[in-house]
Amino acid sequence: MQEIKLLSDELIEKVNKIASRFDDLEAENKQLKEQNKALKEKIENLKGKVGEQASQLATEKLAELIKQQGKQTEVKLKINELVKKIDACIKMLND
Repeated sequence: MQEIKLLSDELIEKVNKIASRFDDLEAENKQLKEQNKALKEKIENLKGKVGEQASQLATEKLAELIKQQGKQTEVKLKINELVKKIDACIKMLND
């Protein structure tokens, strides 16, 4: 009878430890889920910021390209103007 009492007490102690460990793990799981949710929200916010910055970068690159093309056009016009002046000088020399 004494043996059964000892085994019963040991079993109750082990069950209590398991229940306590279960409660600890459950609390940790809840905390990790909350942390996971917060990190997912942060990722979504960062994705949005990255998208905005990518869009802004594309706009800036396009503006720079347009600016460069405008400069190229100006240079081409200036070269054409100089070529016409050179042609006029050559014509004057030939006359």
